[in-house]
Amino acid sequence: MRILNVCFVLTLISTLAIAVLSFSLNRVQQENKRITAFVNSAGELSSNFEQSLQMYTENTQEAIAFIDTIRPNNENEYIAFITELETLGQELSLDVDVETLSGNKDTLQFSVEFYGSKRNLMDFLVAIEELTYYVRVDEFSLTELPTEITTSRNASPNIQLILSLYVK
Repeated sequence: MRILNVCFVLTLISTLAIAVLSFSLNRVQQENKRITAFVNSAGELSSNFEQSLQMYTENTQEAIAFIDTIRPNNENEYIAFITELETLGQELSLDVDVETLSGNKDTLQFSVEFYGSKRNLMDFLVAIEELTYYVRVDEFSLTELPTEITTSRNASPNIQLILSLYVK
């Protein structure tokens, strides 16, 4: 009888151990399936990421080449820029005075002065924006127009712009 009791207890312990191991194995299989699904989706994501990266970078060389074309790199091209600013002034009926201020390895600074209204300033800024140069407006000042009538020929400039021209 004692052997039967021991066998019964051992059978009970074995059954309990098998149940616990079965439950643990089931959880491990579920976790394995979840990890496999994650790895598969990550593989697809990697492919999509590579395609997106390629799409965003495929025109990089063209963009760099374009930026190089809008950045002058010699004195003749700097003079052409100044001439274009003066031509813009003439087209807008403004007496524009352009003066080179300073420069560094990346930019040349210019002062542009003229007599005009806020509308003239806006028109001139829009025209500068349409130029095929890489230009930044660093500062501008506008002194309000006097109430008496003044022609641009006898008035001192009331608008000053400081422009930076990016160069090669």
